[in-house]
Amino acid sequence: MSMYTDTSEFLSNVDIKQAQGPTLLIDDVMKARHKHMIEEANEFLYSNNMSDIHGCVDALIDVVYVALGTANMMGLTEEEFVECWRKVHIANMKKEAIKDKNGHKLGVVKPEGWLSPDFASVLGAE
Repeated sequence: MSMYTDTSEFLSNVDIKQAQGPTLLIDDVMKARHKHMIEEANEFLYSNNMSDIHGCVDALIDVVYVALGTANMMGLTEEEFVECWRKVHIANMKKEAIKDKNGHKLGVVKPEGWLSPDFASVLGAE
């Protein structure tokens, strides 16, 4: 089993609807999922501030669990999600580090000519 399958199984177990093909969530469901993801991210911050590594790991897993569950609810298959993930990874690998004059990393930037991942071959045209 995979993490993606686990979240699909959970949603089925608690009778949460999963679309049959890629689709946007209705507004109230989208807002609830967004709120849930923010709550889990805030738990990560809280756990880190409390020096609680176990809480941090639990919160990180919960962020991923909610995100994967949301993808399931949107009707994405595991294969579609993985292919979109691959496209994002390829695009991210083209980003460049921003460093200060002493070589300290400050973040990453999209270089000139950088292109966003194109999901049309996976999800169809918008």
